[in-house]
Amino acid sequence: MNKSIYSGFFIRVFATILDIMVLFIPLSLLEKVFQGNTIVSILAFYIIWWLYNSLLISSSLQATLGKKILSIKVLTLEMQQLSFTQASVRYIYSVISYIFILPLFMIFFSKKRQTLHDYLASTVVINEVGRYDYEKSLQNSGKKPIYFSTLRSGKPKKRGVFEKIIIFILGLAIAIPVVLAIFYASVMYMLSYKRDKAYDYSFRIEYNIKDYNNTKIDFYNSELERYSREFIDADDIYSKFEADVKKDIALECIEYFVKQVDRENYIDVCSSFRKRARNKYANTEEKIQKAKDNETFMSHNFYTFDANLVRHTVENLVRVKKDTNISVCDKQISVNKLYKIYMPIYIKNYESSNIYSPFGNKPQQRELDWYEVLKIKYPAYFKAKEDTRRER
Repeated sequence: MNKSIYSGFFIRVFATILDIMVLFIPLSLLEKVFQGNTIVSILAFYIIWWLYNSLLISSSLQATLGKKILSIKVLTLEMQQLSFTQASVRYIYSVISYIFILPLFMIFFSKKRQTLHDYLASTVVINEVGRYDYEKSLQNSGKKPIYFSTLRSGKPKKRGVFEKIIIFILGLAIAIPVVLAIFYASVMYMLSYKRDKAYDYSFRIEYNIKDYNNTKIDFYNSELERYSREFIDADDIYSKFEADVKKDIALECIEYFVKQVDRENYIDVCSSFRKRARNKYANTEEKIQKAKDNETFMSHNFYTFDANLVRHTVENLVRVKKDTNISVCDKQISVNKLYKIYMPIYIKNYESSNIYSPFGNKPQQRELDWYEVLKIKYPAYFKAKEDTRRER
């Protein structure tokens, strides 16, 4: 069977891109007119696309403007012009194809290069450039051409320079982003792979810590080890959060003291403190896996807890106070006591930022669920808040 008459996948993609370019301005105006009313905007979009598609395909052009530019037409299986009703039915089926995407690739497995909506609507998309060869094959087989009349001129249609330029530009427009996306995905995959390997390897390394001969650093290091162990053993959302925050407080105090004597290397030094404390307890395959699982859990719940808020609240807690010129770490207060100071501040900030945002942002369900956990764990805070509200 001579397939040259039926339009291929990529030329049809190029034609669709041209149609989108044709409709860009009216669709943009449509978006501005119905801004804020999503349902009406979507309905208007589909109505405009339907009229554009169906009126032109059922006209003497037998194609949308994009298809016309690239010399392809939409016809019935008998190679006849579509009526407006037939074109509308084809459009309805095409919406299904474009929504689910996969039906479009049926073209690669169809003898007449039909997509699903072509098949359901009994239509084909023909290539004017291949019409001469198609009619010639019909003539040679003794069959009479049904609709075309190209052979009367005796000259096959060829793509003009303008068509070739458009196809070339559109090909580049598609190929370049695809190549860049593949390159970017490859780079990101390699970086992710190396990061994961380095992360796994970090559990096998014995980290050495410099002895600063500072009893306060030693104190908070022992606190860091304690809560690193509790974090690995934690099995519910609040206990994981609590142990992780306590680790952060201990490490922030260690960082505060290390900066005083080794500011140049404090980042690497504190990283060693953190990993050494973790590895001291994660010393079996079972514990290593639990540590990984809980660290992944905290990462996945970044927005649930508002990790940026967690970090900023810890930093503010440990920060040197202007009135005393010292940090709470200088007083060698236990991390457990510092955590009790920390939580009311965190809850208050969490309420204002995530639950009762001044910007009118509606809280996500995960944030509401976490807030309910906080209410259960800190009833005294919420009772005091309610009492204050009543007094006002």
